[in-house]
Amino acid sequence: MGFRDYDPGLNRFTSRDMYNGALADMGLGSDPFTGNRYAFTGGNPISNVEIDGHWFALAIPVVAAVFVAAVVVTVAIIAVAAAVEYVGNEVRERLDERSRARDDTDDQPAPDPRRLPRPQPEPDDDNRSGCGEGWIKYGERDAANGNRATAGEACLTKEYLKKNKGTAVGSNPPGYTWAQDFATGKGLNAQKNVNACHIIGNKLAGKGVLANLSPCARGANAKQIGSTQGEDHMRAYESMVYTAVMAGQDVMYTVSPRYDGSRTVPTGYDMSAYGINPDGSVGIDFQVFIPNELSTGDNLGTQMDDGGAPTPTGSTP
Repeated sequence: MGFRDYDPGLNRFTSRDMYNGALADMGLGSDPFTGNRYAFTGGNPISNVEIDGHWFALAIPVVAAVFVAAVVVTVAIIAVAAAVEYVGNEVRERLDERSRARDDTDDQPAPDPRRLPRPQPEPDDDNRSGCGEGWIKYGERDAANGNRATAGEACLTKEYLKKNKGTAVGSNPPGYTWAQDFATGKGLNAQKNVNACHIIGNKLAGKGVLANLSPCARGANAKQIGSTQGEDHMRAYESMVYTAVMAGQDVMYTVSPRYDGSRTVPTGYDMSAYGINPDGSVGIDFQVFIPNELSTGDNLGTQMDDGGAPTPTGSTP
């Protein structure tokens, strides 16, 4: 048995263990825990037990756990650092893109989002490029199909309606007589059930000229007792436009008869209005289709003659 000096203050031996002495046969020099011949804890070459009772073997799991935890924390720190670097790069790229976008538009003033352009249709042959005090234009009559009316377009202002008034029907449009005969054949009073409709209404300064007239059922023109169309008629929308214009709106207003093939009586009317208030905000705005139906439910624009051909067409009055 070998002996060595021990220092309680240092908690370790101050002299080396004598492996080559009495302890040479114990193989302590080859053991990783006892190979330190000055150590006292795990390096106790006799019993591996400290003076306070700790045994070095119990420390192995603890050391292993601490090592694993340290590895996990290290990996987590690396992952977080990588994520932070990625996000930082993304933010820098986004800021650079916005900066470049601002640089590209610095010379262009930002548009005012509150104001909308006033109604301005495409210029026509009379060089009218905007409402001005207002105007009305009628489409060319369709010579290939009985000279039927094609459309009405108006840019209406309060000043225009004050200075211009509509006129009554001057001549009956193509197909008007046929429509009255058809209504009579359905047991209806022709005069009360068939009208010559203004495409741009009389109330909106529309004229009673053939380019602005087409045969229509009374229920399509105005409110009619017994009509299935109820309030869905042209006059209701004309009144809406009139009210908007007189309130100060500039209103772009269009009406187009819709035809089925070569017939001269329409199946109904496409109506639209778009208004701008004096402050630039949107005013009246609608797009509707008014069917051209008698109170019997028959549409005047979809009829066939006895031979199965569309009617009326061409020069049929």
